[in-house]
Amino acid sequence: MGSSSGLNPSGPLHFGHKAMFDVLLWLQRSYGAHIYIPITDDESYLVGKQPSLKQARETALNEVIPSIIALGFDPAKTKILLHSAYPPISQLAIAVSRHTTYNNVRGLFGWEGHENPGIVFYMGGLQFASILMPQLDELGGPRPVLVPVGIDQHPYISLARDVARKLHIVPPSEMIWKFLPGLRHPGKKMSASVPGDAIFLTDSPEDARDKIRRCYSGGASYFEAHRLYGAVPEVCSAFNLLTYNMEDQEEWRQLHDDYAAGKLLVSEVKALATDMVSMILKEHADRRADARQRLDEFLMDDPLPSVTGTDTVFSRMDGA
Repeated sequence: MGSSSGLNPSGPLHFGHKAMFDVLLWLQRSYGAHIYIPITDDESYLVGKQPSLKQARETALNEVIPSIIALGFDPAKTKILLHSAYPPISQLAIAVSRHTTYNNVRGLFGWEGHENPGIVFYMGGLQFASILMPQLDELGGPRPVLVPVGIDQHPYISLARDVARKLHIVPPSEMIWKFLPGLRHPGKKMSASVPGDAIFLTDSPEDARDKIRRCYSGGASYFEAHRLYGAVPEVCSAFNLLTYNMEDQEEWRQLHDDYAAGKLLVSEVKALATDMVSMILKEHADRRADARQRLDEFLMDDPLPSVTGTDTVFSRMDGA
């Protein structure tokens, strides 16, 4: 079994990103899944999140990839491919992109005609090539591939499944996970671009404490009303941090019920979230120092002769 999920790096990872990688870690530790993580620094530049491709690559190498490694992936079963530094992925995109059409991709993503040509190639070739890549013959051949994604990434899976059928390989499956809501806007996913909305994995425990102290609450404005009517845990940003990071489900359920009944105060929930987040940040900081020295263990540099050489991609493309 393989699993793949990419990341568009514009800065340090935050707890919203961690939620996705926690799913990948669970798949690897529970089922021995081989994990492929495309880092789409090319997209970061093309959509204007980074001023240059060089800056996008440096952000990936200095900020993003060390944090991914520090989360605890097994180097024997994990490959991180940095798009701009891994030519075979572009060559694979060229090979597989002829099995779809511009109109098909345009309709799928809702383009209106003002997209730059690089975005057209990225979304219409590079991204779904990354999803299909684990099924190349030298990487194990056709096999089930599961991709944890947010609902906004579904079009890529749809396109990859369509092309996979034409190549006679296994259409990839998707696991749609719920976004971790932000600290300032509980109805929206955590965002690095909104001040105070995200807790970064590079934040200090003090920074995280201040952000949680100011975050959106699910409790009533007045003490008496909170005790009488209770809180709405699902819209409380501090409680959502507990929801996405607590491993003991019985303990989580008790906290949920007590908070909803008004037995647990907002200040107590924020204190619990602060303690948990602070512990995660301290442990992560220690592991990041070591992770910076381990990039070569994870960065993909496989030559992929079926893409770059004379062999046929997937050994089936001529007959597709």
